[in-house]
Amino acid sequence: MRRYLLVLALAGALAIALAGALAAPFATSAPASAANGAGSSDLPPQPPPRCRAAAERASFASVKRLRAWNRKMYDLGERLTGSPAHKRYLRWLTGKLQATPGVSVRSVSYPIDRWSERDSELGLRESGGDLRPLPDADAVPYSRPTGRHGARGPLVYLSPEETIADHDVAGRIVVRRLVPGSVPNAVFGAISWTTYDPDGSLAADLDGTYERDYLSYDERITDLEQAAAGGAAGLVFELGFPTEQVRGHYEPYEGRRWGVPAILVGADAGQALEGAAARGASARIDISARVERVNTRTLIARLHGRSPQRVIVESHTDGINALQENGGLGVLAIARHFAALPRACRSRTLDFVLTTGHLYQELVPGVRNGGAEQHAQLLDRQYDRGGVAAVVAIEHLGAREYTAAPRADGPGRVLQRTGRGEPYAVFVSDSPTLVDEVLAGLRARGLERTLILRGADAPGPTIPAHQSFGGEGTPYNRHILPTVGAIAGPWSLYNPGFGMQSVDKRRMHEQARFFADLVGAMLPTARSELAGSIPAMRAARDAICATDPTGGGLTLCK
Repeated sequence: MRRYLLVLALAGALAIALAGALAAPFATSAPASAANGAGSSDLPPQPPPRCRAAAERASFASVKRLRAWNRKMYDLGERLTGSPAHKRYLRWLTGKLQATPGVSVRSVSYPIDRWSERDSELGLRESGGDLRPLPDADAVPYSRPTGRHGARGPLVYLSPEETIADHDVAGRIVVRRLVPGSVPNAVFGAISWTTYDPDGSLAADLDGTYERDYLSYDERITDLEQAAAGGAAGLVFELGFPTEQVRGHYEPYEGRRWGVPAILVGADAGQALEGAAARGASARIDISARVERVNTRTLIARLHGRSPQRVIVESHTDGINALQENGGLGVLAIARHFAALPRACRSRTLDFVLTTGHLYQELVPGVRNGGAEQHAQLLDRQYDRGGVAAVVAIEHLGAREYTAAPRADGPGRVLQRTGRGEPYAVFVSDSPTLVDEVLAGLRARGLERTLILRGADAPGPTIPAHQSFGGEGTPYNRHILPTVGAIAGPWSLYNPGFGMQSVDKRRMHEQARFFADLVGAMLPTARSELAGSIPAMRAARDAICATDPTGGGLTLCK
């Protein structure tokens, strides 16, 4: 009954707010603060005519420079949250931003308990035989160390159709075949605003299936939790590709300490373990890891414009390869581009936010989405006061597409490049102006194979209707801010072994230029036009939260 009343309150508040929004264009002139928060301005100072020529003259990082930055980031190694490599990358970014004229930089620090793997081994023992080592891909991040005696037990293979909680796994080492998630390509049509597909390659695949390992990410978490709860001696995830392609595979990346020793293996070792389990063999897992208290930080760089109202350009910094996370390099290029313009040409202030906590999701215990969530909470409070206009969140620039093809020299499949760009998803809030600007920018840059989506999930009776933007844009969307969040999810995303080959340098450059164009279009645009239905949704959210500060499962309260 309580939820029913909340739904009624939601519907009533949303209807009232939408009616107000529709009536606004016909109302007599009212103070800007009444519509957009105290001290705010709907229309920022407009740039003088000379700014168009200035913008065309302002240099943008070349293809060669962006590639060199990407190589620099990649050569630092896996930038796990709070690791020495991650800290070196943050220092490099800080130096680059501080050297940009007009940009000031500050940091927000978070203490974390960083887990780092020292060594991991997997051994197989047939009945009456000696322990035989098997090639392993790596330990599952933050899994339980085993000590010098290792974790031993009889093997049990549970098929993907089975649930660990339904079996007695106490004292056993459970083998699980990791099955990637998949959805029909036609599903994207139901959640899209539109698609930019000039070569027709996305339309040609409409009857096919979109399959990626990240689509079954949550299943790994469930297996880890159930194996620990059932007292399993260990857990082995079998990745269906050759060991050399999945060595160092990094997921799940919650930063949570799992209560079971867990390891990832390639298809060859996985097949051997399945057969051995059927013969009654046993196994041993050895995981040596160190846990230490360290600090990690989010960078916030500000470039002042004529108005203090801000457009936020955001990405995160912790990742494991050349693609994840190179969005910060695009943010750096955009910052340098706008810093080269006269201040008169920047109608609003720009904040360049480089968050931490991508690979340590609960920087604050019990609160997911890392530094992005923490910053979204701050912006949520500031939006009503007129301090924020919009957010642009950038991830995984220049991703190349890989396909899972039949393997000729062993079990499982093999990942092969298709020669095309990975489909790029650009999620956009319910704002016709933002949708139009995104589409215009994609056309101008010729960025084919791009989906402009409403969300990454099915719509529900919530505010907003879509709770996921697929990645870094999610918390800003959930906090009901005008948001454009972009991400690609190729097969190479979790695997360090693909190196710089996973990034198409020219596509990366054009995507970065596209975001610079988009930000440039946002700066002088009226805040109400960027907002679309955001004010109505925020009013409805506030009505719900006044009744139930938890949001009742319908919305995320401030």
